[in-house]
Amino acid sequence: RTNMNAVKQFDRLCRTVRRHAVAITVDRCLHLKTAITSLPDGSLIAVRGWVDTTMFERLGYTVHLASEDSGGDVLCVGNDVILPADAPETAAMIRGLGFEVHQIDVSELQKIEAGVTCLSVLI
Repeated sequence: RTNMNAVKQFDRLCRTVRRHAVAITVDRCLHLKTAITSLPDGSLIAVRGWVDTTMFERLGYTVHLASEDSGGDVLCVGNDVILPADAPETAAMIRGLGFEVHQIDVSELQKIEAGVTCLSVLI
């Protein structure tokens, strides 16, 4: 949904605040956050085959793999993790990491590839 020229322009902006941009290719989805999101401890949850996690691992992130396709799009509120109701195995795995998990039905929104991150406003 972008090109390398845009990535380079964004990288120039990021460098003004001592950050840098990295291009990530996603497959089988439109949005990066559909494929991979962060958990409260800073680790990541990703859908296998939707995004190459190598870059994230090289940057020092721990990457957990979701059991279901909808399990890579989670929303964190403090130490609580909100994820779609149709990802029970991923929910159990995240609970096993020590987080409080809340599953919600977003099935109608999933029809247009929207998930819990699409329904949030970060403040």
